[in-house]
Amino acid sequence: MNKFYEILNSTQVLFDNKVELLPSVTELFELELAYLEYKTLDKKEYLQRTAYAKSYDGKDSLHFLRYSEIPEEVSKNRTSTANSYFKNGLFSTGYATHSLFPYRGKFHPQLIKGILNILGIKKGETILDPMAGSGTTNIEASLLGINSYAVDISPFCQLMTKTKYDALKIDLDLLNSVELDKDKLFHYFGQKNILQRIEKIETGKKEIYELALLAYLDALGYSKRVVRSNHEQLFAKVLNRYLETVKSLSSMLDAEESNNLLKISVTYWLLSDFGAFNLKKASAFRALNNSLFIFPFWERCPPSSNGLPNFKLK
Repeated sequence: MNKFYEILNSTQVLFDNKVELLPSVTELFELELAYLEYKTLDKKEYLQRTAYAKSYDGKDSLHFLRYSEIPEEVSKNRTSTANSYFKNGLFSTGYATHSLFPYRGKFHPQLIKGILNILGIKKGETILDPMAGSGTTNIEASLLGINSYAVDISPFCQLMTKTKYDALKIDLDLLNSVELDKDKLFHYFGQKNILQRIEKIETGKKEIYELALLAYLDALGYSKRVVRSNHEQLFAKVLNRYLETVKSLSSMLDAEESNNLLKISVTYWLLSDFGAFNLKKASAFRALNNSLFIFPFWERCPPSSNGLPNFKLK
């Protein structure tokens, strides 16, 4: 009988025996990104930055340590389908503030993190995403110490990106001290000119109110898809989940990490601010920062021979 059991598996061939990948790395594209990341990252920062490794040389990665559990308060009141989705995407889609207002069609945050690592974008450098959407690229950049610009045609996308980024920096003591009456908040957000009203709130509390507003809009969407709960009932549940998500993340960050996030800048631009936006004018943006990197937007092409979609830079 052939000694097939002595044949190395693909992970053993691609990586040395010091690397253990996350259990969720099961797709071919994930394995390929994990390999490219492993070959390009400096081993001194590998554990701090890797998106796909569980451990290296017996030491757990920051990604695994930080995102290996979903707090009970966050998963409470979710449907079994939603809980299953976020559990399966524990390391790829639902971590940090990415789970706030799930936005259909966005990139996996883990994929963006891997690409930033592979491209070699360093702390303190700057990227620009010309189709920011819900801010996935900008959030991942911030967590890696990278500044960013978020451009989108949608004011709502701008609100999502800003709220998710600001939620990374909300002061935990302030959050615990602010009284958030869900009934009063629900009726407050139903008023006209709500964004202008929130803008007048003092810094610190304003970011908490924006977080609650995003929960209000998230619950509004849910209310159109379910029959057992109305908008107000769902708002109470969604807001609690948002607050617990932020509290959980804040408790994971040490003082140095929190201070570093305060130093990171995310600048928001609406596409209408530019008229016809043209990537060929990238030199105009480079004038804003010597290390500006234009994060490409992609045109999906037919799948390649290895089953992965081809991507072409426009």
